[in-house]
Amino acid sequence: MSFHKLPFDIQTPEQKEQLDDVKEIKEIKEISVEKDVNNISEELILALKSELKSFSQDNQIIKNVLISTADGFEVASLFTAGYELHIRKVSALTSSLLGISSAMLKEVGKGEQNAVFMESDDSMILFNRIPAAQRMLCLMAVTSKDESIGQIFWRVRKLSDNVVEICNQHI
Repeated sequence: MSFHKLPFDIQTPEQKEQLDDVKEIKEIKEISVEKDVNNISEELILALKSELKSFSQDNQIIKNVLISTADGFEVASLFTAGYELHIRKVSALTSSLLGISSAMLKEVGKGEQNAVFMESDDSMILFNRIPAAQRMLCLMAVTSKDESIGQIFWRVRKLSDNVVEICNQHI
C-alpha cells in the first residue's frame, strides 16, 4: 500500500513555533484558572463557616445560607437537615442565576447587579454578589415569608459586608 504525498507541508517550522507559543499560553491560562478555583485556604473557609454560624444564631429567620465561588463551587454553607444533599447543585445554580441576572442588567444598560430576589409560596430566597479580595463570591440565603423583604435585604447585605472583611483579612 502506498501513501500519497501532499503537495505542501502539514506543519512548517514557523507554524510549529506558533503552535508551541499557543500551547504555552493555554497552559498558563489553565494554571491561573485552576489556581483561582482552588486557592481558598482552609483557614478562610473555617472563618467563613464560623461567620455563617454566628449569623444564623443572630438571624434565626434565615434558615439556609450558602457562600460559593463565581464558578459554582461551595466555599461555606449552613443548611437545615435535608438540604445538605443539594449543596453542589444549589452552588452551581446560585452562580448561574447571578451570572444571568448580571448579563441581563448589562444588556439593558442598568449597571452592575447586586442582588436577586425570588419568592415562593412559603419562602423567599435572596442571592447576592460579594466582590471580595480579588475574587467574586456568591451568597444565597433562604428565609420564610414571615420577615419583611427590607429586613432580609439588610441582613444579607450585612452578612455580605462581613464576608468581604473576612476575605480581605485572609488574602
